[in-house]
Amino acid sequence: MAKTDTLRTISAVLAAGGIASMIGATQATDSSYFEMLLYGGGIAFAVGGVGLIAMLIFGEKPEQQPVAIDHSVTSHNQSGGITAQNVNVGKIQRRMSPRIANEMLQSLPKDRAIRVEALLGDAEAIRYATEIRDFLKANGYILASDHIAQVVRRDSPEGIQFFAADCKLLVGANDL
Repeated sequence: MAKTDTLRTISAVLAAGGIASMIGATQATDSSYFEMLLYGGGIAFAVGGVGLIAMLIFGEKPEQQPVAIDHSVTSHNQSGGITAQNVNVGKIQRRMSPRIANEMLQSLPKDRAIRVEALLGDAEAIRYATEIRDFLKANGYILASDHIAQVVRRDSPEGIQFFAADCKLLVGANDL
């Protein structure tokens, strides 16, 4: 049994024992143990109750397991509506394509160190810049750094831009 389960059990037993003692005290009002049963039961109930409440508030929460849903959907001649389980709306994640790879191989200098930059805080641009950096490294290009330089710009550049004077390749926002 886990530590939290043990503590929860002890708290429940204390609270239940306290209730039983107080009920017993009401049945034995003329007994010499009346006050001890009443006060002791109240204290046990209070300690057990506080323990249970503390366990509920501060105890370990059970992990929520995601529910796997597998639905096969076929749609023929659909003219409206959504039949899919999930519809992803948003920009498409960019990937290195053979066309972009060929353009880079033909136009980027191999004799100068290239600095690969991405917009600060743009996770997609940073991921894409990392993919480009790995491609350049694998193809024998000199890199100014093994890290992606994250930059802040006044404008909002999109796509991939190469600045020949500074030998910088900037991966801007996703324009797809």
